[in-house]
Amino acid sequence: MEHLLCLLEFTIEGSSACTLSVEDVPTGGTYDLAGGKLSAGEKGTVPSEGNTLLLLPGKAGNNRVVIRFQENTYGWLLPAVTLEPGKDTDMHCPWAKKGDSFSPV
Repeated sequence: MEHLLCLLEFTIEGSSACTLSVEDVPTGGTYDLAGGKLSAGEKGTVPSEGNTLLLLPGKAGNNRVVIRFQENTYGWLLPAVTLEPGKDTDMHCPWAKKGDSFSPV
């Protein structure tokens, strides 16, 4: 059986020492065993236990990401991306400098 979910992995300045949550993404779905189709359900916030999280496949972007890194919490908007089943998507975040898109939460 092929993988149905997508792995989203975040690194900040080359470090995987962060946790995160992504808002307004499907938090559940249904799988049709006969047709082999996965359908997304309600949207909500998906938290991580580390620097990775599993998401349902589909288009994403402009979703608010809350990143906890080095005892600080930051907000960031996910760029437009198509999450593909069974694929890893790496998000390399530049660290917050004056004028960056990161903002303290």
